[in-house]
Amino acid sequence: MPRILVLLLLLCGLLAGPAHAASIADRSPIRPGIWWNAQRAGNGFEIYARPGEIAAIWFTYASDGRAVWYSAQGTRGAAGSGSMDLLRHRWSDGRYAGATVVGSLRIDIIGNESIAATWQVDGADGRWALVPFAFGGASPEIDHSGIWFDPTNAGWGLTLAEQGQTLAASLYAYDASGAPVWFTGSGAPASS
Repeated sequence: MPRILVLLLLLCGLLAGPAHAASIADRSPIRPGIWWNAQRAGNGFEIYARPGEIAAIWFTYASDGRAVWYSAQGTRGAAGSGSMDLLRHRWSDGRYAGATVVGSLRIDIIGNESIAATWQVDGADGRWALVPFAFGGASPEIDHSGIWFDPTNAGWGLTLAEQGQTLAASLYAYDASGAPVWFTGSGAPASS
């Protein structure tokens, strides 16, 4: 009888163990959101990782100085990603017109707040050391950061990054010719 009681108590202890929501660290090996290199201000990456996957939007400038953005998505291991296709998207006749592979991107995870992005696009290549972009204090416990889009009108979207009492947003859209452009802004959210 005591052996059964010990087994029951052990089983109850295992089943009634502490329950808690997953923290950001539990969900991702890196801080999700905006990453940058201070020596390349005006350029950056939005990077989000989850078990087995990583996605990035790179907002930068073309060789002629026009704002342009690219996307990449791929498999994530403990050290980062392998080589992912870097896509340039197009808009035509009021709808998404698809993407073209224009290069590659690799994300190497050095630590929770340190990564390296190695890229090749349109014949140019480079490697940038990146850190999270701090703009408003500590990330909140309930974080609304992420990539948002309308599935019925895919091909463009909005990213939100939340830190402290500040929201930063980037709109990834298209100019009148259908070429990708981006816009950013930040501020305190309106109270509800």
